[in-house]
Amino acid sequence: MEKIKSVIAIDNGFLPVIERQFCIKGKEYKVIKQDRTSFTIESEVADDHLFFMNNKHFKLIYEKVFRTKVISAFPACGKTYFYKNKQDDFEGILDSDSSDFSWVKDEDGKNTEERNPDFPNNYIQHIKENIGKVEIIFVSSHKVVRDALKENDIDYNLIYPRKDQKEDWMRRFINRGNNENFVNFISKNWDSFIDDMDEDDYPLKIELPYYNHNYIDNIMIF
Repeated sequence: MEKIKSVIAIDNGFLPVIERQFCIKGKEYKVIKQDRTSFTIESEVADDHLFFMNNKHFKLIYEKVFRTKVISAFPACGKTYFYKNKQDDFEGILDSDSSDFSWVKDEDGKNTEERNPDFPNNYIQHIKENIGKVEIIFVSSHKVVRDALKENDIDYNLIYPRKDQKEDWMRRFINRGNNENFVNFISKNWDSFIDDMDEDDYPLKIELPYYNHNYIDNIMIF
C-alpha cells in the first residue's frame, strides 16, 4: 500500500517548475502532479516535517491511498459473500452493484423500469471516486461496463465460470433467490456471455476451476 504525500505551499507565492524526481534529506520523491501552489509526491515513508525548497516554505501533508484492485465478476461468483465476510482482512471492500446505477430511481430511492441514460458513465465515476480509498472494488461483468472500464484506462481482473458449469450456476441463482426471469435470461444467453468473456483480452482473466467450492474467496488473486 502506498502513501501519497501532498506538499502544500504555506506562503502566497507561486511554485517554481520542479523536477519530476528530487531528494529531500536524502530521500527520493516522485512528483505525481503540480499546480500553482502545491504539488503531490509519492513515497512509502510518512515522516511529517517542514522543509525549504527554492526559498519556499512547505509542509508535507499525508493521505493514505491504496493500490485498489478492481474485480469484474460474473453473477454468483461470490462477490457479496466476500464483501460481507472478508472486511477484516482488507482495508475496505466495495460491492458495487451496477443495478444501483443503471435504473432511474423513484422518489423513495427504488429502481424503476426506466433505464438511466447516464449509465455506465455514472457507474464508472463511482468506481473512479473510490479507487485509492479501498483495496477491492467488485464491479459488474456486463460487457458495457467492461468496455467503459477499458475506455477509462481502469485495469480490472475478470472472473467468470467455465461454459460447462452452466447447470451449477443455474442452481446457484435459484438457491440465492433470483427470480425466474433472471434465471431464464442468463440460461438463454449463457454461451454468448461466456464466449464474450473468453475473448476479453484485458489485464487479468480468471476462469473459475471446476469443483464444488469455486468461489472468489477460494482463488489466490489477493
